[in-house]
Amino acid sequence: MLYYLEVMKIYFIRHGIAEDSLLAQESGRDDRARHLTDEGVEKANKIARFLYSLDSDLEKIYSSEYVRAEETARIFAKEYDFQEIEILTGMGPFDGPKRIIELVRDCQYQKIAIFGHEPSMSKSISTLLNCTGQSIHKLKKCGIVCVEKKGQEYFLQFILTPKIILKLEAP
Repeated sequence: MLYYLEVMKIYFIRHGIAEDSLLAQESGRDDRARHLTDEGVEKANKIARFLYSLDSDLEKIYSSEYVRAEETARIFAKEYDFQEIEILTGMGPFDGPKRIIELVRDCQYQKIAIFGHEPSMSKSISTLLNCTGQSIHKLKKCGIVCVEKKGQEYFLQFILTPKIILKLEAP
């Protein structure tokens, strides 16, 4: 007897390079309001093109409510010609994995991207992969970790740093 396991692909993507946190703090701005730098926007555009060339069937984009994550997600959304992204609370840098785990477990889509922060992204990935107590990898800014869900199990597919992606993209 053959059993069909539904497969879900999850791309975890850390926000791009943002304004310096100390400068934002000195100017009285909340950490949530930090924008991407010009370099952050440029790299995010290149990495969005790379991911689209790798997998053009993304169905849904979720983002933390922090400005830098949302801006990164919108760059990817533009590459995928998405009109909307879903902004979620409880996905900040130190919110822990709970919200992201709930999102993944309850999601009805087969290919999604989640934009967020460290250390909550690494903790979420480690929890899904049953590596609790330790982080398997610290995501670099605009780095991508792909996890596949088969049935109720999660499997690491790949980890790509921006440095690797930009070298792969270069002619």
